[in-house]
Amino acid sequence: MLFNLEEISQRLIGYNLGEALRYLEKTGLRQSQPHCYFCLRSEVYIRAFDFKKAFDEIARSINLKSDWAPSHNICGNILVELGEFDKALESFNRAVDLEPFIGEYKFNRGQLLLLLGRWDLARPDYEFRLNSSIFQPPSAIAALPRWNGDCVPGKSILIYWEQGQGDTIQFIRFADDLIQKGMRVGLEVQESLVGLLSCSFPELQLVFMDDDFSNFECRASIPSLPWLLEINSEAYFWKKTYVKAPGNTDLTFAGTANGSAIGLVWAGNPNHVNDRQRSIPMNDLLSLTQVGGCSFYSLQYGTSEKAKRSLARAQVVDLAPTFTDFADTAAAIQALDLVITVDTSVAHLAGALGKPVWILLPFVPDWRWMLNRSDSPWYPSARLFRQPRRGDWASVLKEVKQALVEFRDQRAANSAA
Repeated sequence: MLFNLEEISQRLIGYNLGEALRYLEKTGLRQSQPHCYFCLRSEVYIRAFDFKKAFDEIARSINLKSDWAPSHNICGNILVELGEFDKALESFNRAVDLEPFIGEYKFNRGQLLLLLGRWDLARPDYEFRLNSSIFQPPSAIAALPRWNGDCVPGKSILIYWEQGQGDTIQFIRFADDLIQKGMRVGLEVQESLVGLLSCSFPELQLVFMDDDFSNFECRASIPSLPWLLEINSEAYFWKKTYVKAPGNTDLTFAGTANGSAIGLVWAGNPNHVNDRQRSIPMNDLLSLTQVGGCSFYSLQYGTSEKAKRSLARAQVVDLAPTFTDFADTAAAIQALDLVITVDTSVAHLAGALGKPVWILLPFVPDWRWMLNRSDSPWYPSARLFRQPRRGDWASVLKEVKQALVEFRDQRAANSAA
C-alpha cells in the first residue's frame, strides 16, 4: 500500500511529539515503506528540536534506501543544526545528484554555502529556488518575463517581495542600483513597508496587486537582485545606509537626562519555522534593565497583557502600541541610541537605518549572519552576539551586559568631553 507522504507530514504538524510518533506507528508505513517511516520520524524530532534523535532516524532511512533524495536533503538540514557543515554539504550534494531539478534541495545547499561565506558558489543554488512552486509570484506578476540582469536605461522593471519583511529590507538596497542605471522601477511590497520605502526611495513607483502590470517589460524578485546585478564582493555591502525614517517626526527619548536610550526586541514572528530557537524569553532579555544609567523601550510588536505588566515592573516604556507600520518603527529607532534585538525584521531595519544594533543569534544562525564573526557586511552598524552552545542565552546576555556597560560609559565620556 502506498501512502500520501505529504498528507501524513502535514497532519503530523498538528501533533505533539508523543502523538505524532503514535500516529506514525498506526499508519503501517513501518512495514510497507520503512525508509519513509524513519524519515517522517526524523521530521517529528526536528520539529521538537531534538536534532540528535532526528539524525539517528534519518540515518536509518538512508541505510534502508540510500538512493532516496528526500532523506539526504533532510539529513543535510539536521547536520546544519548540529554544526556539522562539511557533512551537511555532502548530504545536500547527494540529494542534488539524485534529483537535480528539485528547487528545495539546491536552495538548502545554497543557504549553507552562504552561511559559510561562499558567495559565488551559492548563487546558482540560491536562485534555483525560483523553480519551486513555493517561490512563485502571483499570476499577474508571473505573466511578466523574468529580468535577465541587462540594465538598459529607460527599461521598465517590476520588483516584488518574495520572502519575509526582513528579507525585503535587506535586499531593497539594490533598487538604488537599478535607479542609478536609469531603469524605471516599480515596487510591489508588503503593506507594512509601503510608508517606509516610499519615503526612502521616492524614485520608485509603488504598485499594488490590483494594478495593471502590463506596462512593465520584466520582473525580478527583490532577493534575486544582487545575483542578477552580479554583485559578488562583500565590500559592496559596507558602503552606505539606505533607509530613511520619516522626516516629519519629533520623537525624542530620555537618553540625555537618564543615560542611553535602548530599544529591546525579544521575539520574532511566531509562525517562523525557527522562531523557537531565534527568540529569547522576555524576562531573560529584561535582565538587561539591571544595567543602570540607561532607559529602556520596547519595540516588540504584539505583546500580551501579561507581558505589558512585566514591562511596567521593569520600567520599560512600551512603544509598540503606537506603531502602525515600519515607518513608525523606523522613527522610534532613529530616536534611540541603540537597539538590542534577536534576529527579526527590526534587526534589519535598525541596520538599514545605520543605527547601532546588537543582534542576538542562536547557535546556528540564519545564513546572512554567517559564522565566527561579530560584524556583518550587510549592516556596518551591527554587532553580533552568538550562542556558544544551542539554547545558551545566558552566556550571550552576560556578554551583552558587559558590552552595554561599556557602551553607556563611552557615551557618558563623550558627552562630558
